[in-house]
Amino acid sequence: MGATLRRLGRNIRWLLLSEAVGRAIGFAYTALLARLLGLEGFGTLTLVLVYSEMFGLLVGFSFHEILIRDVARRQARLGPLLATMICLEAMLLIPALGLSALLGLAYGGILLKLLPLGVLYGGVRAIAQTFLAVPAAHEDFRPASVYKVLDRLAALAALLVLIAAGGSLVALFLALLAGACLTLSYPIRMAGRFGAFHGRQFLSLAEWKGLIREGASYSALRWITVVYNRVDMILLDRFLGAEAVGLYGAAYRLMEVFKLIPNMAERTLLPIVSRSTLDAVDLRRVLEGSLKALAAAAIPLALGAWALAPQGMRIVYGSEYGGAATAWAILMAGLVIICLSRPFLTLLRAEGRMRQASLLALTGVGVNVGLNIVFIPRWGILAAAFATGAAEIIFLASLWMACSKSVGRRALRGFLALAPAACGMALTVLLLGGRWPWIAGVGGVALYVAILFWGRGLDAEERRGLKELVRG
Repeated sequence: MGATLRRLGRNIRWLLLSEAVGRAIGFAYTALLARLLGLEGFGTLTLVLVYSEMFGLLVGFSFHEILIRDVARRQARLGPLLATMICLEAMLLIPALGLSALLGLAYGGILLKLLPLGVLYGGVRAIAQTFLAVPAAHEDFRPASVYKVLDRLAALAALLVLIAAGGSLVALFLALLAGACLTLSYPIRMAGRFGAFHGRQFLSLAEWKGLIREGASYSALRWITVVYNRVDMILLDRFLGAEAVGLYGAAYRLMEVFKLIPNMAERTLLPIVSRSTLDAVDLRRVLEGSLKALAAAAIPLALGAWALAPQGMRIVYGSEYGGAATAWAILMAGLVIICLSRPFLTLLRAEGRMRQASLLALTGVGVNVGLNIVFIPRWGILAAAFATGAAEIIFLASLWMACSKSVGRRALRGFLALAPAACGMALTVLLLGGRWPWIAGVGGVALYVAILFWGRGLDAEERRGLKELVRG
């Protein structure tokens, strides 16, 4: 396990650096956009970005995951596989643009122009992810880390274009698209360093068909997951209008700043659990350790959000967005559930159990959509936040049952070991949060860390593993 932990530590170092820098830039970018555009304009922007993400997944076809898995298992010829994937993605961009144009006609107004631009933006970024999968398959996450920062800097440059154009959303998306095209050159160059363009012949016709079938199963899960995460914004726009989307979008995007934790875990775990040399014992240790580490990182963030929600929303977005504070606190509680789901979801992907994963995700979508339709007209953005949390709990329970053979009782004991630290911080937030929220938040985190490290939160083996990880 020592070598695995050292590799994990090296990857986490790069991913954490890029995620921290990228999300810090994105945090400032989103806050400035919210203030410049106001509630209605920010709501429109959020809606377009939702569709951009959905259609980006349609174009990307989750080929980056398949490439990582096949190259990690030495089951694929890199050059032909990558060339075929990029060709298919370019072909998929054409129907995606057609669908976005039809959707723009249905919405009317400025969305007629914004939706096709958003789809092009999402498609170019999806193609970049496929190129970046080449170094990631060799467990080198440095190119992905650099690209993350370049992508955020391009978004900042687009913000300057927005200001110069007097707040025009069309100008913003044109600048975003231009920035995405420029930054695409970097992933292409990095893929070339790993020999991705040596012998660029395509796969055979039979292999094309197999790749399309597998891509459809992988992308179905990703697309369902995006719908699962974004459908509340579409329904809010349908029932309550762009201002409600602006409020909820502000809360959701602030929660997504902290999604770097499960995202980083998923990206580092996929090549590790995909290796055929990993036996059942090591796999169980990796999964159980990941579950405990993710829970330990997410719990103080969720509790801190409850203490700082009103002040945090006003500081970041301005007083106009104060009504999103409670929704943000609820979404941060749901972040704990999201963190616990990721190791199980990564295992299903690595094992190729995509149909099962998709069916489980569809269950969550059904719960989320049903609760939103029933309760959004009555309770607005709070209903959307609660529906997201309820769907995440059901999704986690179903994933746990699907992967129960790969996780033992040690995972439950690990959660119980976190209870003293979590209870100590929760009491601090409860007693001090009303009058001194910043003291409650900062002091609660300090107490949590102290109990975790000097109490019984980490056993001797986990302390040794943490040292190995840090050295890596």
